[in-house]
Amino acid sequence: MRRRMWGRNPKTVSTDATVGTVRIDRKVWDVLRELHQRLPHVEFLVVLYGRRLGSAEFTVEEFYVPPQTVTAASVEPDMRDVPECMAGFEQVGTYHSHVNMSVFASGTDLRYLTSSFPITLVGNNDGEVAGFVAEDVNVFGDNYRLVARLEVHVERPKELLEAAMTAATRIKVKKGGFK
Repeated sequence: MRRRMWGRNPKTVSTDATVGTVRIDRKVWDVLRELHQRLPHVEFLVVLYGRRLGSAEFTVEEFYVPPQTVTAASVEPDMRDVPECMAGFEQVGTYHSHVNMSVFASGTDLRYLTSSFPITLVGNNDGEVAGFVAEDVNVFGDNYRLVARLEVHVERPKELLEAAMTAATRIKVKKGGFK
């Protein structure tokens, strides 16, 4: 079920405050970095799938690259056939490249922030990434889109974490600590 925005043109209210976290699975991050290497001179957009764990806490565990027309300064994705779910995960937002520019949410980037796509990540060829979250609210009959920053973490896949935990059980630390 998709949530819809309440108003057609809500007023956007932005803050530089960090209000939450998005955790990206390492395999998704590696694909995003590879796209930057293969497409270093054009922008691109990727649909992100994961879970919403709280009002501003998200995971990204899968992705979909929609058909798109790209240039050095713009991307026009065809979002008509984007799956609502992928591998049991819901749409949580988009990743958008800024080639060699700094990572910020431009007015164009903010248009992808909706209640169906509550987060957007903006990355560049240097490996910098910034996350943004939006929430549509109605205050006394006026529609607002509240936009704030998200802290971005790249996580190891669960299999690697479990392997590391198993390996750690075979390591014995000598009593007396380190000198």
